[in-house]
Amino acid sequence: MPRTRPLDNSVTIALDGVPVEARAGEPVAAALVAAGQLLFARSPKYHRPRGPYCFSGDCSQCLLRIDGAPNVASCRVTVRSGMSIERQNGMPSTRFDLLRANDVVFPSFFNHNEFLAGIPLAEGAMRKLARKLSGLGRLPEVAGRPLEPARVVRVETAIVGAGPAGIAAAQCLLASGRAVLLLERDDKIGGSLRWGTEVEGGEIPTLPNALLHLGANVVGLYADAGVPFLVVESSGTLEIVAFQKLLLAHGGHPHFVAFPNSDLPGVMAGSAVSRLLRSHGILGGSQIACVGDARSTAPLLELIRNHGGAGFAVEGQPL
Repeated sequence: MPRTRPLDNSVTIALDGVPVEARAGEPVAAALVAAGQLLFARSPKYHRPRGPYCFSGDCSQCLLRIDGAPNVASCRVTVRSGMSIERQNGMPSTRFDLLRANDVVFPSFFNHNEFLAGIPLAEGAMRKLARKLSGLGRLPEVAGRPLEPARVVRVETAIVGAGPAGIAAAQCLLASGRAVLLLERDDKIGGSLRWGTEVEGGEIPTLPNALLHLGANVVGLYADAGVPFLVVESSGTLEIVAFQKLLLAHGGHPHFVAFPNSDLPGVMAGSAVSRLLRSHGILGGSQIACVGDARSTAPLLELIRNHGGAGFAVEGQPL
């Protein structure tokens, strides 16, 4: 796929042993899309082709094996020189997967627990075979690093999400004299102000008096002896954030529209196409059909055309 910006800070990574030129620091998934690689894996049961969909870490379409670690969300991992990337779940390969025959033999439904059920020997053999062939990825090649003790942080107010809503809430609280901890999964604040479908995003304010924690993945909300706390992962370490007040401002996430073949590579959320363009300067396709109501398709179509892309709008809902 064409890049709309010069490929500066170029490095080489390997996809299934084949060199791919990429920009250091951009997401692995974005680099592969820019190289015209949309097939990432095969689905566990039917072995249908899979490719990136949301580019926000909310789906499982872009899982790859990266440097020996399986099932890595490649839209959340940045490129560095010498990375080894492998597609997953294909036999003998993801591109030429013999088990894709499952999608033809069982066109509507397949439950391996019922297949050949009640037939002596065959039932047990089928279950064993299904468990052997299904699943995602192989076990890691190297052991993970030892876990460090979790760090405990106590705050007055915690806000999860530093997009437009989280920033606005933090501004109001800071103006009233409240202490605020802002937790953001990305490496920058702004959210959809940076990558939304609007052609010109809003100005991203600064929060000089807020305690800001970037690259923070909130993985759970718990309570111990009546005291609530968040569990936050950051660069492989854990933090326990105890709070008095909590605001969840993490925004929405792209959902799948259910219609035949909506799961195939090349079908992406509109916000994913916008994020690729505005954040990384990558067109999601040589020709892009924007499907949906006019309020959603019009700004995305304008964004695509302003970046030199070929796009057209289709109003309505796929059936």
